[in-house]
Amino acid sequence: MAHWQKNAAGLWHSNKHGFGLMNAWRLTSAASIWDQVPWQTSFSFSQKDVYLPISKSTNNPLVVSYNVTQQDADGFDLYIVETVYVTLTLQHPHRGLLEMRLMSPHGTVSVIGASRRKDNSSAGFNGWTFSTVRCWGETPVGTWKLTITDLDDAQVYTQGRLVSWTLKIFGTPMTSEQFQARKRSVNEAIYSGTLNKNPRCPPPPVTASPDTSVSVKTLKIILMIGCFCFAFAIYETFEYILCYKEEKKEQSRTRKLIIRAHRLAQTHLYGDTHVETTETAGLLQNECSSIELQALINCDLAQYDLDLSTVRSNSAIEVFDSSHDGVSMETDNEEETSFNSNAHNS
Repeated sequence: MAHWQKNAAGLWHSNKHGFGLMNAWRLTSAASIWDQVPWQTSFSFSQKDVYLPISKSTNNPLVVSYNVTQQDADGFDLYIVETVYVTLTLQHPHRGLLEMRLMSPHGTVSVIGASRRKDNSSAGFNGWTFSTVRCWGETPVGTWKLTITDLDDAQVYTQGRLVSWTLKIFGTPMTSEQFQARKRSVNEAIYSGTLNKNPRCPPPPVTASPDTSVSVKTLKIILMIGCFCFAFAIYETFEYILCYKEEKKEQSRTRKLIIRAHRLAQTHLYGDTHVETTETAGLLQNECSSIELQALINCDLAQYDLDLSTVRSNSAIEVFDSSHDGVSMETDNEEETSFNSNAHNS
């Protein structure tokens, strides 16, 4: 039962939504005029070992009741009901087929235990407590009725039995007139009370920009830019593959010259005339980055130029010494020939 029902105190209640949605503004307005309620009190009644059979007819359910007298209410200062507890102990082979309802003296019906078809336990209820607040604000004086219905119309299972039950009513010493007066003051505070005289607090400023969807025009522009970039990338790829042949040849020739320079450097520095090209290739295929490799090559070439200059200088010195010795020998020969000629003439 999820529908709304109005109890004898004028309060609307639903088994699904309770007394309704809480409103912070109304709660604050009510708190501005709220007075403390009196202390809580309770009254209980219990029946033990009754073993009443639960018939299997929905038209003839088991009904147990108790009449709360005015003397009972006065003895416990219980004038306004807040909560009602019902504790049951019963036997049934399929407890999910049972439905329990409690009716207040003012006719307010509360479904305290709905049927559950998939609950096929045979343990029954052993001291289970069910509660309701639907009769809040009503007076407790009168007959309270507990109805237990067995929905096993096909009579597949055996008959259940009610072993014992307890009715416990919680409330306050507040009278019904005081309750209605409090209700009127709360309504006045909510709709035309103290808080309504002052303006409501303004909402906090919105600092974050609201989320807006991207327009179709913007999406088209993004799509066009993406297509252009993709086409340009394809064009550059094919241009590099099909064009730049001269540049590729120049790079290949430069690489060969570098390899040859390495070979010449090895030959002139270490006198190794059988340097394999695999060593040079290994240097070029090193895991070093291209920058480190180029620096290594430049260093070797500089060392090669330095050694080559040294060799050339030494060769020039040797040639100069050889030329000087040749000139000296020719001078000596000329002098010897001249001496011999003079001697012969003499």
